[in-house]
Amino acid sequence: MSRLLDRTKKKIKSVIKLIDKIKSINFPYTDSNEALNYVRERFIKENDFLNQLDDSDSLIVIQPYCQRSIELCDKYLPVLGYIERSADLDGAVELHGPMLRITHKAIDKNAKLIISSEWYFSPFTALVDDLNAQGFVMVGMPCSDASNALIAPASGHELGHNIWYKENLNAEFEKSVREIFCTQVKSDWEYWKKSMPFELEALEDGFAIGMYFATPLEWAMLQCEEVFCDFVALLLFRESYLHTFEYLLAPGDKDRTNFNYPSLHTRATLMEKASLDAKIDVPEKFVNGFVQSTSCSDDPNFKQSQISDKVCFDLWEQLYKRAAEFLEKRGLLLHDKDDVERNIQDFKLVIPARNNKSIVNIINAAWRIANSDINFLTENYPKIDSDRDAVLNELMLKSFEVFEIEQRLRKS
Repeated sequence: MSRLLDRTKKKIKSVIKLIDKIKSINFPYTDSNEALNYVRERFIKENDFLNQLDDSDSLIVIQPYCQRSIELCDKYLPVLGYIERSADLDGAVELHGPMLRITHKAIDKNAKLIISSEWYFSPFTALVDDLNAQGFVMVGMPCSDASNALIAPASGHELGHNIWYKENLNAEFEKSVREIFCTQVKSDWEYWKKSMPFELEALEDGFAIGMYFATPLEWAMLQCEEVFCDFVALLLFRESYLHTFEYLLAPGDKDRTNFNYPSLHTRATLMEKASLDAKIDVPEKFVNGFVQSTSCSDDPNFKQSQISDKVCFDLWEQLYKRAAEFLEKRGLLLHDKDDVERNIQDFKLVIPARNNKSIVNIINAAWRIANSDINFLTENYPKIDSDRDAVLNELMLKSFEVFEIEQRLRKS
């Protein structure tokens, strides 16, 4: 047998063996197992295909298929690690049920949710095309704060990426991004014509923009996606997302090197603008808490990144409107002022919150208490000597459980 083919088969079998080992873990919910079953089936099919190849096939025939197998391993090994860590009991397992209900409304009634802990401090979502097409939403939370229920609103931003993918918003906003980009290049044509191998008129058909500005165009689109996701989380979780954003990301980096994202100062500014429209309370000096990161003007990407930033900033109102329309249509504008006030009183009595329309109101009540200078424990129970933040976190997790039980009882 070809040495290349033999070794490739062994690598695929090793992944299947790893999946079977991970499947033996007692996951707290079934969505992780379903994702494992899907990935395992992909590797079983790959293994079966490789078994159809033999020494009668030339190396030229074998090589592309072996390369495909390696790409499959490279693609799914991080996903398998992600799924394995979803069994980590240090995470807020109690968040899964309530957040899954939101995911069903946002994505599809059959969507699956996997919440994992990650060795990145910034939360993120794992977007894997075929898994997303199967309805899997994967949210990674920083492992150091995975059990911190107060940062649950970060999952709203990551859900936004899946909404962007599901609704194909790249295609929806592409025309607007290109038009604004083209306008910006024209406005500074004296600078650009020195390095562009075409005349100004060539910008009209869009080909030149796509050909010579492909990277900053991609930056602009990615920045628009990030801002849209911020608006999804903001409108869904309201002020608690602002507090979460500030907790996880402030003050930000002074030097900006990644243009896939708007600067944190810009994101904070746009959320403040959106909050005024949505009548969301903005924390005092929220925007000022983020440094205005700068790019080196000698960086060859500097001028291009300025255009990307401008495109994103000019489109923020359209992105905000699109997020608001989506959430309203899906019944995901869940804030209830009365629920928040009642939850605060429950927490002060050191009992889980009850009879909520959404966990949004539980989280906002908790942030109100967390930001207060008053110790809600000693206010009502002077002799209690406990960590206020730890007790509040446990109350939130218990409240998530109560909410989930209440929802299931209502359904039955």
